[in-house]
Amino acid sequence: MRWRANIGINKSSEWGVDMDESDAPVKTPSEILAEKVVGVLAERELVLADDIQQMSLDLAIGKLRAEDWRVAIEKAIDKGASGE
Repeated sequence: MRWRANIGINKSSEWGVDMDESDAPVKTPSEILAEKVVGVLAERELVLADDIQQMSLDLAIGKLRAEDWRVAIEKAIDKGASGE
């Protein structure tokens, strides 16, 4: 978990540093791009909703291989062709 320090006058800390863990973790540029790419594929029904989260994570960390793309898209196309 990443922490963001708010420097300033703070009664709860003698050093004036307030560590706030309630803030959402900062996303890396890779995570942001992966979410956008996978989001577009999902909008166009080229990946299944069940695959979105893991695919986005794997893409962001560079773990997604060509075979993974192919399988995910083939699953979505097969599901669409079967009318499910």
